[in-house]
Amino acid sequence: MPNFKDLSGRLAVGLALCPILLAGVAGAGEIAGTVTEAGGNLTLPEVSITLEGDGVSREALSEIDGTFRISDLPAGSYRLEFVGFGYLPLTRDVVLEQDEVLVLDVGLE
Repeated sequence: MPNFKDLSGRLAVGLALCPILLAGVAGAGEIAGTVTEAGGNLTLPEVSITLEGDGVSREALSEIDGTFRISDLPAGSYRLEFVGFGYLPLTRDVVLEQDEVLVLDVGLE
């Protein structure tokens, strides 16, 4: 026979945690784009992308087609640094609004 008292206690704890777990998702934005060679159409894979700002720090790599996506970011100001082997590092400062998908295409020299 199930112990309903124990089950109701677990349910109450689970329901109490729901707003906390969902808070990280609500209003989250993302920064996405493509990394190419400056002045050309050559996309650059495996470019290291470092994002920092407003208490957030993330790292990513561009995909084989040069695309990248950094998700679940709160609104705020960010600095992104792009570093590709054989190319000069590139830094971009951006402001991300709540629920925004900011498109940031960059060309490395």
